Amino acid sequence: MPSMKSSDFPSIRIAGLNGQLSCTTSELPILDRKASNHADQIAIQHFGIHGSVLMENAARHVAQVAFGFVVQQSDPYVVVFCGSGNNGGDGYAAARHLHEEGVRVDVFQTSLPRSGSDAARNHHTCQAMGIPVRPITEYDSATSCDLIIDALFGTGLDREVTGNVRTIIDAINNSKCPVISVDIPSGMECDTGQILGACVKASSTVTFVALKPALMAPQVRDLVGEIIIADIGVSRSLIGIINSQG
Repeated sequence: MPSMKSSDFPSIRIAGLNGQLSCTTSELPILDRKASNHADQIAIQHFGIHGSVLMENAARHVAQVAFGFVVQQSDPYVVVFCGSGNNGGDGYAAARHLHEEGVRVDVFQTSLPRSGSDAARNHHTCQAMGIPVRPITEYDSATSCDLIIDALFGTGLDREVTGNVRTIIDAINNSKCPVISVDIPSGMECDTGQILGACVKASSTVTFVALKPALMAPQVRDLVGEIIIADIGVSRSLIGIINSQG
């Protein structure tokens, strides 16, 4: 697994318990799409951690970073854009945490998550808590908010962004709000940094377990913002196993 020295890319933070570093080495690991998927499988099958727990751990970090953006606002308002997959599930769960902290949250979804998935459960919980969840076609780009959370696409995107989602990405980039992208800015190909039609320009990118190759690509430096590597509960152990497997 490739790695890079932290001095090569200074705008990187590692978030663990109480702000402690979750990696003790001087180099930061990088996981491509295949290795990221493998890490999830190891966490679930080897360590026995349910996918919903991994999603919860990821979402807590996203919500914590988001809260830092809006905590000084008297009546903070956050808009969350959610896709139908696990990235969107992270967005729903983060919206729930922010709502619990008294933040006004609106969620706009591309489509319904797959029935029975962890994303679907978090979608249901948001609705049960009274958090507005509406189709992205109902988003008014003239609406002013304090922060946008981009949870449209994660590392699995392999096709060009078109239609309503591309329109939303353009609206996000034309807004004056800071933007947090979940795992990787939506519209960016995970392994190369190629822009697949349109890409969110993030103020911060909260990625999980390790860096992704695209986040290091020179051509996307202006799109990823500050990178926060967030622990999902077994990150160090996952990296150890993946390294040992070559």
